[in-house]
Amino acid sequence: MWGAICGNDWSFSDARVVCRQLGFPDALNANGDHCNDTYRNRNILMDNVECDGSETRLQDCKFDGWERFDCDYKELAYVECDPVGLLIRGSTLRLVDRTRSLTLRLELFHDSSWWVFCDYGWTTAHADVACRQLGFSGSTAIDQ
Repeated sequence: MWGAICGNDWSFSDARVVCRQLGFPDALNANGDHCNDTYRNRNILMDNVECDGSETRLQDCKFDGWERFDCDYKELAYVECDPVGLLIRGSTLRLVDRTRSLTLRLELFHDSSWWVFCDYGWTTAHADVACRQLGFSGSTAIDQ
């Protein structure tokens, strides 16, 4: 059964375990208020999760027991994983000249289509990984 996790005592260590379990190298964020009425009918499976960060799976962390909780749909856990992992796993990248200037757009080939990257949360570390994958030594930040 699929279900949600309560955000009571939710920490960055908990988020790191989730992201690694999903195949990402790390978490970027463990906080957020993204719950609304669309989550009202979700099964809640875990509450008061406590990971020390070394666990392989979220279910290996301490928690109150399956389906034992004292929260509602407005208090669910949130995690944002670091997308660098997506760049590393054999993806095909390309740079596209979008304006006939020196500004290039990074695109990722996935599931038979080319996709663009949004810059939300994009850091120099992400750019360095993408540039190395494209055969460059790294990236240089520019202001636009």
